[in-house]
Amino acid sequence: FGYQAYANYYAFRHSEQPEETGYTRLLTSSEMDDLGARIPTFQAPRIQFSNRYTPINKPDVIDKWMQSSQSPTEEVVVIIDPDNWLLRPLAKYASMVKRGQALAQK
Repeated sequence: FGYQAYANYYAFRHSEQPEETGYTRLLTSSEMDDLGARIPTFQAPRIQFSNRYTPINKPDVIDKWMQSSQSPTEEVVVIIDPDNWLLRPLAKYASMVKRGQALAQK
C-alpha cells in the first residue's frame, strides 16, 4: 500500500490545495515505516481484534489520532483512502461542512 500512500500525497501536493491545508497519513503498525520520513504520518499500533477483522483498523486509528497530542486543530478534517487522489482543491466542499455534520460524496 506504500505506493498508494505516496501517490495520494503527491496528488494532494499538486492539486492546488490552500497553503495552510495540512496532510497527515494515518498508519496502523507496530512501528513507523519508511514513508514516515517522506509523508507526515501518525502511527498507532494495531488492536488485536484486527487480526480477525482488518477493516477495524481505520476507525481505530482515527480514534487514536483524535485522542492524541497530534490530533487535528483544523475546523474541517477530510479523510480519504490512499487509493483515492485529489485532483482539485477541496475548499469549495470544506466550506459546505456544518459543525457536527459530515459531508460525503453524492
